[in-house]
Formats: sequence, structure tokens, C-alpha cells
Amino acid sequence: MEGGEGEEKKQQLVEGEKGEEEERPSRLQPPALGTNPWLVYSHGKRYRNQSFYDVSGGSCHLKSIPEMRNKLIWNYSYGWLILSHASKDGTTLPKKDRDCSLLNLISMQNIKLPRMTNFATSYVLLSRPPNDPNCYVMCFPLEKQCVIFCKVGDVEWIEKELQDLGLRPDEEDYLGCVSTYDGQIHMLRSNKLFLVEIEDYHVTCTDLQIERSRRPQLSPRVQHLQSMVESSGELFLIYIFDFGRYFNHFEIMKLDSENKKWVSVQNLKDRAIFINLHGGPIASISTKEFSGLKENTIYFTLPEDRFLYHYNLEERRVAICMPCPNVTQNWHQPMWFFP
Repeated sequence: MEGGEGEEKKQQLVEGEKGEEEERPSRLQPPALGTNPWLVYSHGKRYRNQSFYDVSGGSCHLKSIPEMRNKLIWNYSYGWLILSHASKDGTTLPKKDRDCSLLNLISMQNIKLPRMTNFATSYVLLSRPPNDPNCYVMCFPLEKQCVIFCKVGDVEWIEKELQDLGLRPDEEDYLGCVSTYDGQIHMLRSNKLFLVEIEDYHVTCTDLQIERSRRPQLSPRVQHLQSMVESSGELFLIYIFDFGRYFNHFEIMKLDSENKKWVSVQNLKDRAIFINLHGGPIASISTKEFSGLKENTIYFTLPEDRFLYHYNLEERRVAICMPCPNVTQNWHQPMWFFP
């Protein structure tokens, strides 16, 4: 579909402009979110329960929000959770089309999206907030050289091959990471930085001609991942080295736009960065606003366990805590949420 299905079909895909009018029991609604960063776990039979961990305050809240039951959280973007329906056996990698939706935990507005299969192995984010008429849901698959997108209310996704967008992937082409910076989507592909823009269902990818980032020199056998985050108006590139359980190493680069290159960063000062290894959202906030957070620290989770890890850049070591002891079975990788 190229945006011409009409308003009647579009309206069928919007489940609610507002949440439920009647007061809900407290267990069926999110905790008082405030402005603190939260870590959200989906767990229990058919992912019926959600545990919200206040990273700054240290408290855990057990909930069972109807809109999140039997749903997997694939990402968080502009204050909205991007959800995908879980399979009957709780599988986290759907093999066929699944229902997808957007959920705002403040207003409880729930917006239905077209069904798709690629969320499990993709970067998924919003180009703008959903109340913006130019908002698109953008999907960047890890295993395909394409961009998949739709507008709120569309009945199907549109897929564009990278070659159709003017990109010429080389033999070593791979998707490193995708992030929002200065209100626009940026994609790191084969260590080259691209600006991705979309308007009237037309996508363009512009090579920003930034000198390719050089991976820090560690053992070539060590697996590494990449993430990008905007912090205080600057774009940071994070290399994540996985040496095995409980031991990860991070190296940080910052974009020097004037000289079109990445430069090494040794200290985040009063900033804290929050990431999910192997996908998911990434954000940066000032620790001056939250007394319970540690400065110059990277907070992260791993897909294989329920722990929360803190990596201090100055000390170069990791601390571990168990945020929600009640999460004991059938849990999905937790996701960060920032009100």
C-alpha cells in the first residue's frame, strides 16, 4: 500500500484515542511513573504479569495490565511501547504474522498496527510521536537489506530494498544499529552513518560522509555489538564487547560533526546510559536529576537472565543486582521505559 487505502480502513486500525474511562483497580494499571527510568519485565503464564522496577528509587511493582498481556515488548520510542503478540507457547520468535500495537503507559492509548513477522530480528522505532501526522513506524531487519514501514492506521507494511533507496551494499554489508538523533533517524551500516528520512511514504538514505568508525583493538574473536544514543545534543556510538557471562567491556565514541569523524570518549561525567544488549531501546539521562543513579555508568541487561548490570567507566568493572525477585518463570527480556 502506498498510503491510499482511505480513512475508513485507517480508522478500523485505531483501537482507542483514549484509555478506558472507568477507574481501574491499581493492579491493572501502571505504577505512578513520574519521570524516573523504569525497567519493565513481562512474565508468567502467557506473559500475564508485568513487573516495573524503578531504577532510581529501587522499588518493584507487580502489575497485570490487560493491554500488555500475552504481548512481547520489542522497543520503546517517544514514550510508547511497541508490542507484538506472543505465540500460544510463549515463543519469543514468532514464525508467522503477529498482531502489533503501540501502547502509551501514561494515557493508556492503545493503537493497533498491521500484522508482521520481522519484529523479532529488527530495530523498530517511531520516526516521530504518533500524534504527529508525519509519524511512521520504522522497522530495520537485521537479516534483510531493506526498510519496512507504515503509518498509524495503515492496513499493511511497505518494504523498500536498500538498493531502491540508492544504497549499494558491499559484500560485508551489515546493520550495526539505528537511533534517533536531533529528531531524525540515523542508521549505522557497515560502520557508515546514514540519515534516514521519510515523507509521504518516500524514504531516502543519505550517506553523511563520516569517517568510518574504527572498532577498538581487542581480540578479534570477541563478539561485539554496536549501539547509538543521543546525549545532551550529541551522538554517541557504543561498542559492546561480550567476553561471556558477567563480563562485558564498553568503548564509547562521540560524533565530531565538524570534522566528520568519531572520537574516543573516556568519561560520561554526570550522565548515565541505559541499553539492552541484542536490541531494544537505548537512552541517556543526567544523574543530577535522580539521586539514586550512578554517574559515568552504563546500565544494561542481558537476554539470557533477569539481572541488572552497572558498568562504571572509570572503574572499568561491573556490579550486579536482582531488580525483581518475583520474576521467576517464563519471562521475556526486560525493556527500558522513560516517561
